Amino acid sequence: MARIKRVSIRRAVDDDLNELLYFADRSNDESSYNVKFCSKASRAFFKTHLDHPIADIIVAEYEGSIVGGTMLAYSSEFHEQPFCYVNKFWVSPMARGSDAGRQLLQAVLKWAKHHNCSHVFTTATAGLDEKNQKLFINLMKKGGMKEDGPVLFVSI
Repeated sequence: MARIKRVSIRRAVDDDLNELLYFADRSNDESSYNVKFCSKASRAFFKTHLDHPIADIIVAEYEGSIVGGTMLAYSSEFHEQPFCYVNKFWVSPMARGSDAGRQLLQAVLKWAKHHNCSHVFTTATAGLDEKNQKLFINLMKKGGMKEDGPVLFVSI
């Protein structure tokens, strides 16, 4: 594939499911968490975001192929305005360095605004190598996000 420069952004549809599963599997391979990929669980997670009215999947596309995406949802919790949560955010290795990450982040912010969200939250919890982890954090900060406390976890 030629060097990717500019992507298009659109909402994912059911016909994208197999391609999304492929990216979930590849993303799992990139993670340092050493967990086994489960196609059934992945399919259910994607279908929830495709079918539920408070959730969505937005993808970055280049020449007809998905090269990145984000899964997001909103929740009113205890507030008048809902919070937007970015559940997953990925850019394939071949699209890193293109505008895919920036375009996806702008789509997240637009989606959150459309749904009257007061805040957008995301975490850098993919278990990526240091370079890609920093790239993600820098992208989010350039998009206006700021750090607000640690993320804690334990492997059991």
